[in-house]
Amino acid sequence: MWRKLMVEPLQAILIRMLLREIKNDRGGEDPKPESNPWGIFESPFLTETGRVYKQEASNLLQESNCRLKDEEIRCRKYLHPSSYTKVIHECQQRMVADHLQFLHAEYVFFLSDMANMYVLLRAVSTGLPHMIQELQNHIHDEGLRATSNLTQENVSYERKSLTIEPKSVCKAPELLAKYCDNLLKKSAKGMTENEVEDRLTSFITVFKYIDDKDVFQKFYARMLAKRLIHGLSMSMDSEEAMINKLKQACGYEFTSKLHRMYTDMSVSADLNNKFNNFIKNQDTVIDLGISFQIYVLQAGAWPLTQAPSSTFAIPQELEKSVQMFELFYSQHFSGRKLTWLHYLCTGKISSCPLTTVEMVSYKEPSRQEDIDAESSFSLNMNFSSKRTKFKITTSMQKDTPQVISQSRARFNPSISMIKKCIEVLIDKQYIERSQASADEYSYVA
Repeated sequence: MWRKLMVEPLQAILIRMLLREIKNDRGGEDPKPESNPWGIFESPFLTETGRVYKQEASNLLQESNCRLKDEEIRCRKYLHPSSYTKVIHECQQRMVADHLQFLHAEYVFFLSDMANMYVLLRAVSTGLPHMIQELQNHIHDEGLRATSNLTQENVSYERKSLTIEPKSVCKAPELLAKYCDNLLKKSAKGMTENEVEDRLTSFITVFKYIDDKDVFQKFYARMLAKRLIHGLSMSMDSEEAMINKLKQACGYEFTSKLHRMYTDMSVSADLNNKFNNFIKNQDTVIDLGISFQIYVLQAGAWPLTQAPSSTFAIPQELEKSVQMFELFYSQHFSGRKLTWLHYLCTGKISSCPLTTVEMVSYKEPSRQEDIDAESSFSLNMNFSSKRTKFKITTSMQKDTPQVISQSRARFNPSISMIKKCIEVLIDKQYIERSQASADEYSYVA
C-alpha cells in the first residue's frame, strides 16, 4: 500500500528532489538527509553521477582534485550500503578510466604528487603498470642527466650525486636490523622462542630481496654487540640460529664477524671460570672484594671504538681485580695485548645513604622513643629499598639540554638521536673521546 499510494505517485518528484539536494551538497551546501526508496532511486542517481563527473573531469584532473573521498562520504550520507561500490566505481570510470590517456601523458607533471596519483590509478587495472614504467624512466633520465657532463675531476658529478642521493635514501636495511633487534631482545614480551623463530624465518624471506645487505650487516653488528655486552639477548640459542640463517642466505664471509662475536661470549665465560680457579689456587689467599666478570673481545670482529690512551683512573676497589686478571691473561696468552674499554663497563653499587641532618639529629629519637644510652641496635639485613639505582649526571648530559635548545628552531631532537649522532661522528673520525675524561669529546684536526 505504501509503495502503491505514496511512492509510485510521487516517484518523479522524489527523484528530482533528491538529485537537487545532492547537487546542492556537491556545491558546498549542507542539505538535510532524506529517506529514499533506494531500489527506484539508484539507477537515476548513477546516471546523474556519471553525467556530472564526465562534465567536470577535465577541470578536476587539471586541479589534481578528483574529490573521490568527498563522493565516498556523500554516498554514506545519502545511499544504502549496497550502492556504495556502484557509485564509487562510476566515479572512477568517469574520472580515471575515461582519462587514462591524459593521465599517462601528463604523468611527469604529477611526480611531485605521486601519492594522489597512486590512489587514483590503483582503482583501474591498467593504470599502475604505465605509472611504474614512467617512474623507472624518470629515475633513469635523472641519473643520465647527472652523469652526462663528467670531467676528469668529477666535481660536478659529486655535487649532483649529493643532490640526488637525499631523494633516494632507502632505510629498509636499517629498519630490518631494528626489527630483528626487537625480536631478539629480552623486552620482546609475550612471545615464545618458537614464535620468535617463526618470525625470523619470515624475515629471511624479506631480507633476500634487499640490495644493501652490507648496510644491514653494519647495523645488525652494532645492535648484536649491544645485546651481547649488556646481556639484553632473550636467548643465546636464538642469536646463534639467526646467525646461521644469515649464513645460509649470504654465505660464510657475510657472517664471519658475527659468528666470532658470538664465539667470544662463550670463550669469555670459560675465561671467567679459569680466572676464578686461578685466584683460588694462589699460594696466598686473595680476596678481590667484588664480583668481577670480563669479556675478552676480538678487536677485528666487534664494531667498537677503541679509545687511544685513556687517563681514566680505575676505582681503588677494582685495581686488584684488574691487576690479577692482567697477570692471569699474560701467563696464559703470551704476545697478546689487552685494551680496556672502560666506557662499556657496568657495575652495581649498593649504598646506605645518610645525610648530615640525620647524623646531627641522631640523639633526638632517643628522647622521643625513651631510648637510653645503653640500648643496643641491630642491622636488618632483610631490608631493601625499592630504589637501588641512581643516574649520575655526566658532562655529556649537561650539554644535551644545550644541544636541544640550539636545535629547537629547526626541529626538536630526542636524546637517543643525539647519542646516535655522536656515535656516527666517532665512526667517521670527526670527533674522539677526550683523553682527560671519557665523558668529554674533542674534534679531530
